[in-house]
Amino acid sequence: MSRIKQSRLNRQTVTVISLILTAVILVGTFYLYVRQTIQHQAVEETNTLIHYSQAALTEEDVSHFWASSVQGASYDVSTTSPRQLPEISWSNLPQESLTSSVLERLAKPDLDKTSDSWFNKQYVWVNAKMEGNQWILLRFPQEYFSDDWRIFWAAVIMILVMIICSFFIIYKRLYAKIHHALNFISDGLHKIEDNDYSFTYMETIEPKVDELGYQIESLANHLEKEHIILSASEQKLSLMLDHINLGVLVINDSGKIELFNPAAASLLKIDDSALGRSYETYIKSYLLANMIRRVMKDRTSLRDEIEMFVPNSKFIDVNIVPFLLDSGVNDDSILVLLYDISEIRRLETVRTEFVANASHELRTPVTAIKGFAETLLAGAIDTPEVARQFVEIIANESNRLEIIIHDILELSRVEKQSAPVTVNEFDIVEAAEASVEFFLAKAKAKKINLSIDASEPVMYKADRHRIEQIFTNLIDNAINYSEEESDIHIKIRRKRKGVQFSVSDNGIGIPEIDQERIFERFYRVDKGRSRNSGGTGLGLSIVRNLVKILNGKIEVESEVGVGSTFFIFLPY
Repeated sequence: MSRIKQSRLNRQTVTVISLILTAVILVGTFYLYVRQTIQHQAVEETNTLIHYSQAALTEEDVSHFWASSVQGASYDVSTTSPRQLPEISWSNLPQESLTSSVLERLAKPDLDKTSDSWFNKQYVWVNAKMEGNQWILLRFPQEYFSDDWRIFWAAVIMILVMIICSFFIIYKRLYAKIHHALNFISDGLHKIEDNDYSFTYMETIEPKVDELGYQIESLANHLEKEHIILSASEQKLSLMLDHINLGVLVINDSGKIELFNPAAASLLKIDDSALGRSYETYIKSYLLANMIRRVMKDRTSLRDEIEMFVPNSKFIDVNIVPFLLDSGVNDDSILVLLYDISEIRRLETVRTEFVANASHELRTPVTAIKGFAETLLAGAIDTPEVARQFVEIIANESNRLEIIIHDILELSRVEKQSAPVTVNEFDIVEAAEASVEFFLAKAKAKKINLSIDASEPVMYKADRHRIEQIFTNLIDNAINYSEEESDIHIKIRRKRKGVQFSVSDNGIGIPEIDQERIFERFYRVDKGRSRNSGGTGLGLSIVRNLVKILNGKIEVESEVGVGSTFFIFLPY
């Protein structure tokens, strides 16, 4: 702003000086014109006196003609020499008025001219030629030409008034343009402050103001680009915070919650009402609140794993760090990062249980094989009937061991999706019929009736082997857990968005409390009956993973003593 004021001051100074010089030139020119006019008028007055006198002028003639306001003298130039003044015939001039400059003009008159005039002090002098060698010298007072001087001063005043008015008009126009430009710049700055960068400067006649305007326009364009980049960064950050599976919580130095993302809201069970409120009011976990309190007090990072009950048990990996700006100045706010490791802990538990269950399942046939083998070696081999019985038991347990190992490996391949996939379009009804045919002998042994309900071929595009695995495990389970002379019914239907089929039996049924866990590995409702039936406890787990790979859904409806129905939906 100081540069703008300086520019305006320089501009005004130049304008004022220009107007003053114009006034001086006009006044000076008019002043010279008035002087020449007065001299010419004095000469004309003198010539008029000479013309009407028709003779040599006397002092009385002069006094009579001008009423004693004009004084003069008459002299003869014939007696004049370079070093001698002329002989004065008469004079009513005061002696002191005959100064050296006046006497010098008398001593050296310009004989080629009939008259001469000049200003000296308060008078106008006229030296005019009469008849012969006679000359007359007259002195006119300035008051004699008062009318001319009044016209002169009136003109001077008019010129000054005109110049002053012109100055104010020019100044007002210049000020108005600069003021308008500055207001426009000020409005632009207010827009920029409100994140409106549509500022385009219009050029004026003031270079410095224009320079400032263009600099602000360039600044607006630069800030607009920076704002776009910043907005994009904020959107990316917001998108990341909204979708990251890490709870983010910011707490200021007053202990109030400034920011949190959906993951943190889900973990802590808080909503938007928590913003601007104390964390102690909304964080229900004493361990987490205590960690936040310690970090706010010590200003040092802290990390730990805690268990929260909000409302169910959750294991959270907590990392709390104080904010530290690039300048090294503490912001006094803290950042709380919450990572839910409950699933990791659950998987670790499942893995531990799987190892324990697998070891237990493998130990049973291995123990049986080892025990009967040792009995045979101890001498039972010498008894053919006993030896054959023991060998049959060893063979059965070996088959059971093979089945368990096969199911474990198959479950591993399904979960890892490491088996090669061949996608073709096929008829699901044919796949079901092939699976039923595979189990006909086993079903016939228990007098179980297997039937398929399908009104038309149902084409589906997928890996046929996976569909057959689903049917195989469900039918095998239905046979294992059904009583003799019961029915197993398979129903296949085409739906608008996919294929739905079900496998129903009249078996022992599944208690409602166990229905959510039957898809876990090695989980059995009746462990003794399961082993006796030949089940490994992995079949339904394999089915669930196969359905998941196909983006489908599996549900079960069961009633104890009535039977179970497994529903599977596979989308197109």
